[in-house]
Amino acid sequence: MRHLVRQCLRWFPQEMQERLIRSSARIDSASLACVSVKVAESPAELEAAARVLHEGYVHRGLITPRPEGVQVTPHLLLPSTVVLVAKVADEVVGTVSLHVDSSLGLPLDKTFADVMGELRAQGRRLAEVGALCITRRHRNVGVVYLLNKMVYRTAALLGVDDMVMTVHPDAEVMYRSFLPIERVGERRKYQGLSEKALAICMRLRVKDAPRELLQRFGSRPSNANPYYFYCVREEPGFQFPAEPDFLERFQGPRARAVAHLARLRPDVIAALSPEERAHLGSVLPFALPHPMPPSRPSRSVPALAYS
Repeated sequence: MRHLVRQCLRWFPQEMQERLIRSSARIDSASLACVSVKVAESPAELEAAARVLHEGYVHRGLITPRPEGVQVTPHLLLPSTVVLVAKVADEVVGTVSLHVDSSLGLPLDKTFADVMGELRAQGRRLAEVGALCITRRHRNVGVVYLLNKMVYRTAALLGVDDMVMTVHPDAEVMYRSFLPIERVGERRKYQGLSEKALAICMRLRVKDAPRELLQRFGSRPSNANPYYFYCVREEPGFQFPAEPDFLERFQGPRARAVAHLARLRPDVIAALSPEERAHLGSVLPFALPHPMPPSRPSRSVPALAYS
């Protein structure tokens, strides 16, 4: 259905497309009142996020189901990756990840290495948004907007200059409708997926976003106003990290969570390159088990940004 809607929108001028998309966006304040959003700290929260991601990727045909029911990638294990979870009571109903640039690079380097190289050469601090998934029964009430808002504010807290992401070309107008986001690089085939999987790379200048949103949409207090929603409205369910050094303070819990995921998916650990294993071992000592041969090849799935 979403694909059909996107195809129909192409017939309208871009400004009208964006207005129609914004007017159709549903933010159900009553339903969202019981949703909390926080950084995944415990092994249970990180595992639940990996299960939501597995369910979403299987539903979209990106991966085949695995008996463990969890989707894990090397970048998910890094302490420089912030995994956010949306919860209703104790149930994780959505997740998104912010991969802060490290010596291992970013997931989208496999497809857009030259583009990322140019941004790094300019001294930009990068972070990639990916692995956005909402459980099917909690879609269409606005959970995705809460996660996008939290990941944006987390990037700002960490001093990120550019949030980058890969999306299907058909989804570009959806993001442009709400955010001052720009395309960088040309359309390409996404590495690791089928021949039909196309992607574009998009960038949000984090520090400039509030000013650009205000100029574009004004300050009218309405959930339909992206400036008000992303920059002014406070969310009672946000459990926001208090200090910019929270990644360092989470090292202990993250090491335990990584060790737990490593036990669930030993094939991912076994498939790590020597560089990946060395880096993970240096930043999370004792979290990884000793190398073991994989039982079968592991398929690495890019961290797609769209849900």
